Amino acid sequence: MSSIVPQINDWENVLELVNRLPKNFCILQAKSGFFGSLVYRSIIGSSDNFVWKPEFCGCAESLGPLEWPHKTEGYNIYELNNNKTYDWFKENHLATAHISHKLIEYCTLEEIIQHLDRKKILLLKTHNMDIHEKFLSKIIRIVGKTSEITDPKQSTFRKHRHKVFEEVSKENIHNLNIERFMNDDFDVFCDEYIILCRFLDLNSNINNVRQYILLLKEKIKRYEKTL
Repeated sequence: MSSIVPQINDWENVLELVNRLPKNFCILQAKSGFFGSLVYRSIIGSSDNFVWKPEFCGCAESLGPLEWPHKTEGYNIYELNNNKTYDWFKENHLATAHISHKLIEYCTLEEIIQHLDRKKILLLKTHNMDIHEKFLSKIIRIVGKTSEITDPKQSTFRKHRHKVFEEVSKENIHNLNIERFMNDDFDVFCDEYIILCRFLDLNSNINNVRQYILLLKEKIKRYEKTL
């Protein structure tokens, strides 16, 4: 089990709950730096069938999934790198779409039950790219690479930016190509987004999702120009 996910006290109970109620859960599988929080927000911002709570929004304000903070330049940071404190903080705060919901590998059963709604779907995020081997619920797997989205030489935060994550062929998995999803070409983005919506039975929210993606990309460019 330790080769699949970090050990927590009740991991087996978490796994059992999700697989007992697969229609009430969806897993978002994204390596750190592959815009998992952006995809998380895009999914929930496209349907009222997913759980969204104020404490998920990544800042002190009570916002919807596709709202940027009004009172600060960006979302709360996850952690500090003591060797590159300023650059790390700046990118972490300015050029990310952080959410404030724990990764599934660090959730306890109690924490998951706290957010569970039997009439909705709870989207759970993970950085573990092998976790799909364990779950029966629908899984969104972020694939491709990010080197065309951010400057590999500038980012201090996206440490896996040089990697390429391959697709996994499995009935309950949708492989989302992050380069296409965040592409400057509207038609390329739209094709990738609509396929995602069909897999998850979402009502598409093309304009708002696209607007949020472009806003984040603009903030990334601004960060890279002001280093």
